[in-house]
Amino acid sequence: MKRQVFKHLSMPTKKMVKTERIEQEYYRCGDSGLIVYRTVTDGKTVEPLIQPTRTEMDFVKHLRDVVSLDPKAGYRFVMDNLNTHIPSMICN
Repeated sequence: MKRQVFKHLSMPTKKMVKTERIEQEYYRCGDSGLIVYRTVTDGKTVEPLIQPTRTEMDFVKHLRDVVSLDPKAGYRFVMDNLNTHIPSMICN
């Protein structure tokens, strides 16, 4: 098997110049919990809950607030697997 050697690849095309690298500074000014319910049909935000915590009880409170807006309406909540989305607390 013959090996090809390309002259143009063995020569650098540009002189390598090291540039100064600057790390991005990130300052955390606190944290808060945001729980939002959005309607699927129009994407509107309903009853956003913004507070210092994001616990299981906060999530249950948010669902109760949303359902209290129209208790007779049929709801289907689509959730991810976040640790606060525990079905046992929601069903009680």
